[in-house]
Amino acid sequence: MRDTITNDPSASHWLKRAVTELWERDVVDALNDLDVLREVLEAKHHAHVLTLKRMVTSDDGTRH
Repeated sequence: MRDTITNDPSASHWLKRAVTELWERDVVDALNDLDVLREVLEAKHHAHVLTLKRMVTSDDGTRH
């Protein structure tokens, strides 16, 4: 699987580096870090959703 991702021209450089580094890490440590990373990404997504909602809602609460 690692080679499939690292040799895929459509895979991002970030993903390729992450997979390569992940392969060298302790599995339990990596899984714990992935849990934290998921929480961070979910928080970022939530913040973006709130920002978009504010952008489409005017001060009086009407949407435009």
